[in-house]
Amino acid sequence: MGGVSQTTAQKLTGWGRTAPSTAQVLRTPDAEVVVAAVAREAERRASGQGRGVLARGLGRSYGDVAQNGGGLVVDMTALDRILAIDDAAATVTVEAGVSLDALMRAALPHGLWVPVLPGTRQVTVGGAIGNDIHGKNHHSAGSFGDHVRSLDLLVADGRVLTLTPDGSPDDPDASLFWATVGGIGLTGIVLRATVAMERVETAWFLADGVVTGSLEETIAVHSDGSESRYAYSSAWFDAISAPPKLGRAAISRGNLATLDQLRAYAPKLADRPLEFSGKTFVTLPDVFPNGLANKLTFGLLGQAWYAKSG
Repeated sequence: MGGVSQTTAQKLTGWGRTAPSTAQVLRTPDAEVVVAAVAREAERRASGQGRGVLARGLGRSYGDVAQNGGGLVVDMTALDRILAIDDAAATVTVEAGVSLDALMRAALPHGLWVPVLPGTRQVTVGGAIGNDIHGKNHHSAGSFGDHVRSLDLLVADGRVLTLTPDGSPDDPDASLFWATVGGIGLTGIVLRATVAMERVETAWFLADGVVTGSLEETIAVHSDGSESRYAYSSAWFDAISAPPKLGRAAISRGNLATLDQLRAYAPKLADRPLEFSGKTFVTLPDVFPNGLANKLTFGLLGQAWYAKSG
C-alpha cells in the first residue's frame, strides 16, 4: 500500500471557531496513502499509543466533530475527483473530498442537481454523509443519506468495505451503512460515494416570500398546508425580540423552475437554463473577538433582514 505519509501539526476548530485543538494532519490525493496511514495508526492503538484517526472535510461543522486533539486527522479535500456522471441513471460517483460546490458545477450541464443543499455549498460529500446534512428541502427530499446509493468505507483495520442502503456482501443487513450515515466519522473514513441526483430543467428558482409579525402568525403559515406546494422552504426567525415581535419571521419558499416557467417569467434566462450562478463569498479572517456575536448584534442583523424582506 501507499508510501510513508507526511503529516503536519495544525490547530483546528469547527466553523464556530471554538475549542481549538492541535492534531497531526495528513492531506494527500492518494487514497492508498490514507489506507496505509490508518493501518499504521491501528497498530499504534493496539499497543496503547495514539488517539486514533478522524476524517475532516471543509470544516463547516459548528462544533468539534472534525477535530481529534493529539491524534491524526485526515484532510480529505485533496481526494476531490469526480469519477463518473451517469446521465441515464442520474447518479454521480465521487471521492469524498469533493465539495457540493464543485459537484453542482460539474453536474448542472447534465441537467442534474444536488438533491440536498445545506446553507453553504462549501461542504464535502464525505462530510455531508457523516453529518447526514439537511437542506431547505428537508420536508420534501429528506436528508443527504437518503440519496446515497453506495459508499466505500475505510475501517480501522485497513479494510475498504463497499456499503449500500439495502445491504451488500460487506454489510448484509446494511447496519454499518446506516451507522455511517450521520455517524460523524466514527465508523471509518468514507473514501468514495455514489449519490442519486435530481433531474432538473433549469437551475433557477421560482420563489415567493411571506413576512409574519408574531409567533402565532409564523406557526399559522407553517401549519396551513401551503408548504406542500413548495420543495424548498426557509425562514429567518426572531428569537430575540420581546413579545409581540418574538417569533416573527421572514419566510422564503420556492421550487426549481421548469423551462416553460423560465421562458414565461424570465425569458432572458431561457437561453442559459442550466447556468451556475452561485456566488462565492470571501472567508473572514479570524480576527474578531468572541464577544462580537451577542444579543445586540444579532438583534440589529435580524432587524435589518426583517426590514429587507418586508
